[in-house]
Amino acid sequence: MKKVYILIVMLFITSITFAQIGHVGSITSKKFNHIMATAKTPTDTTGFSTNFFPTFAVGGIVTTFTDLSGGYCFGVNGNAFKAVAQGYTHLSPGTIGIEGAIAFFCGEVSKSSDATSKLTFTIFNKPDSVPTTQVGTVSADLLFSACDTNFLAFNTVSFPSVIPVSADFSIVCSLLNIKTDTIGFAADQDGEGNGWAAFKYNTTWYTYNNGYGGLNPNMALFAIVDVNYVGIDQNAFFQGAKMTIQNPAVDNLNVSYAVEKDSKVTFELLTLKGQVVLTQDEGFKAQGNVYNINANISNLAAGTYLCSLNTNGQRLIKKIVVE
Repeated sequence: MKKVYILIVMLFITSITFAQIGHVGSITSKKFNHIMATAKTPTDTTGFSTNFFPTFAVGGIVTTFTDLSGGYCFGVNGNAFKAVAQGYTHLSPGTIGIEGAIAFFCGEVSKSSDATSKLTFTIFNKPDSVPTTQVGTVSADLLFSACDTNFLAFNTVSFPSVIPVSADFSIVCSLLNIKTDTIGFAADQDGEGNGWAAFKYNTTWYTYNNGYGGLNPNMALFAIVDVNYVGIDQNAFFQGAKMTIQNPAVDNLNVSYAVEKDSKVTFELLTLKGQVVLTQDEGFKAQGNVYNINANISNLAAGTYLCSLNTNGQRLIKKIVVE
């Protein structure tokens, strides 16, 4: 039986009762127990602060949910579970370009011998908190054998072309091509979600807070914005900021940025696996101004990195090349 789990990382063993999809058209209640594991916060390995927008890990703990009694939670059962999604709000006018996505996986992985087993990522619209229409036509695959389930290791995928979005959108991860495999999706704690996380059961999308009788987490699915969008010379803000980056960068990294609201700002440079290689505290910055960062990166190996501008818990992420 195919299963995709969301497992919970907690400080203690506890249990809750919530509703589970039993079969099409019905919801049944089932009691779930939680696994004891080392408590971690999002800053341990990802560099993500609490209050990631949409509100992610407000309590400071990234969670995963599993059913120890043999059932499933946010998983595939009899091929009925088709996809999971996380919605985002594009508040300011203008277009942003999505060039990829980041996913966090946790928990035990059972890898089949089928080399074609994979997850597929797309961008959808987000009316009324559930995705209905794909934006553009491109997608990105992540082979199951390549999934990294070390605690909050980045799993980064790139779309073959940039996907422009000018309204609310969602990152969708399709489970249709998962074979006899098991993996955990990271989420935040129950009750910390904003109602924009969703799952597709057979042909119908449900928001978690409705489909699971009140269980309300967010999924750890994040957008990578193309370097040519959301620059300081454009009207659009995303995740509270605009950022222009010298790309490619050699020896020195030059970044210009502006904030949508007065904000405490931190800049980070990360590997594609989430390792923080540079952190710079920018302090408190006021809206309406342009600020500059010049960082020595001569010690970094050549390759592709992620630039993350953090403003009051929101993050604008772009990809750059270091030569």
